[in-house]
Amino acid sequence: MGIVIKYDDREKNNPDVRMKLIDENIVMLGCRMEEGDYLWEDVCVERKSIDDFCGSIMNGRIVTGK
Repeated sequence: MGIVIKYDDREKNNPDVRMKLIDENIVMLGCRMEEGDYLWEDVCVERKSIDDFCGSIMNGRIVTGK
C-alpha cells in the first residue's frame, strides 16, 4: 500500500483535492479522530477557517505565545 492519509469523518471533503490525491495513488481513510482533521504518519493537521481560528483563541481552545 502507498501513502495513507486518515481524515476525520466529520470533516467536509473537497472533491477536487480528493480526486488529485487519488490520481497520486494516495489512500484517504475516513475515521473518527479525537484530535486534528488529517493525519499522515506522525503529522497532524487541524483545518480551520479564520473565524473559527480566532474564536478558538478567544475561548481558550487554542493557546498562543508559549
